[in-house]
Amino acid sequence: MTDRPIGDILATLREARERKQKAAAKLKAIDDEVSALETELMITMEKQGVKQSSGSGLTVSISRSKGPKLTDWDAFWRYARRNDASHLFERRVHSKAWREECDARRDHTVPGVEEYERVSLHVTKTD
Repeated sequence: MTDRPIGDILATLREARERKQKAAAKLKAIDDEVSALETELMITMEKQGVKQSSGSGLTVSISRSKGPKLTDWDAFWRYARRNDASHLFERRVHSKAWREECDARRDHTVPGVEEYERVSLHVTKTD
């Protein structure tokens, strides 16, 4: 516990929150720069047909993995039931309640879903 007056604590808290806000803004700018550079690097590597590269103390590689995007739940459900394939379920979809049920529908759709491709860049410090 402390004997400091509430007003002093509030003033210190305000200052700390302001410092935190400035630091967060700086961090966001750096995050944006890193993201832009990673995107540029992936595009350049793909244009040049390069899957892995090293330099400046980093090794980078592009990996791809396919993921499911449900397009017809009923067909999928029937298949899973007929083939005893409950292992295919992960109890997923959610993604913020499927983007708030596709923004409350009026055919921003929901019924089925689809395949998508994840593209990511792995960066490892090498020295």
